[in-house]
Amino acid sequence: EQTATYKTSSNGVEITMGIHAVDDKIDNIHQESAIDISGYSQTQVEAIENSTKSYEEKFAEIEGVTYEIKKEDDKLTEIIDIKLNDDNLQELINSNLLPVTE
Repeated sequence: EQTATYKTSSNGVEITMGIHAVDDKIDNIHQESAIDISGYSQTQVEAIENSTKSYEEKFAEIEGVTYEIKKEDDKLTEIIDIKLNDDNLQELINSNLLPVTE
């Protein structure tokens, strides 16, 4: 059993991803993407929130996946939890919600 955490930053977004595996099989992915919105107008913040609606709907259709947006002070955080299994893994890949290259 192993857990690995990856952190990166891109275009002002801080991303933290935790991956849990048993043997050689990943069974859980937790990702948080946070953006500092302190310099954004209300219109810009609303545009970001509206752009997440389609993702929220897509993730909601897949069993074992939770998707949430939290707004705290000057930070907007997207939280994705995926309890992986063979069925939802294929759904995530087919929906382009989990980028996989061979």
